[in-house]
Amino acid sequence: MEIPASFFTSGWIHTLEDSEILLLLMLIALQGGRGKSPYVKAEERKRLAKFGIGREAYSTHETLSMFGLIDTLVGEGRHPNGTVENFSGISGDTPLHAFAVLHEGLAESAEQATIQALQEMERRPGDAGYNDGHDRGSARQ
Repeated sequence: MEIPASFFTSGWIHTLEDSEILLLLMLIALQGGRGKSPYVKAEERKRLAKFGIGREAYSTHETLSMFGLIDTLVGEGRHPNGTVENFSGISGDTPLHAFAVLHEGLAESAEQATIQALQEMERRPGDAGYNDGHDRGSARQ
């Protein structure tokens, strides 16, 4: 697995929480290198068995999106946070979110991107920065 040098040189290694780093590295590993589809899905069993990532660490995808490090395609029938709409106790076949690591986001200064995202959150209280299923850096626009 190749970890982009910008993850270190832009300061993300020092800015992100351990659980955020874990999820980001999992997504990089699942992408399997350049030339493949940038969007990957992480089914719960695979996350737990292969990467040891539970529900709490998985939920950090919202923070990674807010910082412009990943793009999330919200699965049909799901809320942006990943929960299923009208959940009846049976998960069924509700499509999972798909994620792509944004290498251009990793190249940005972690300090500046974090400050921008937090300032944007203050301007839009109660809004997690999601829109029509794509949240590519929406918190930073």
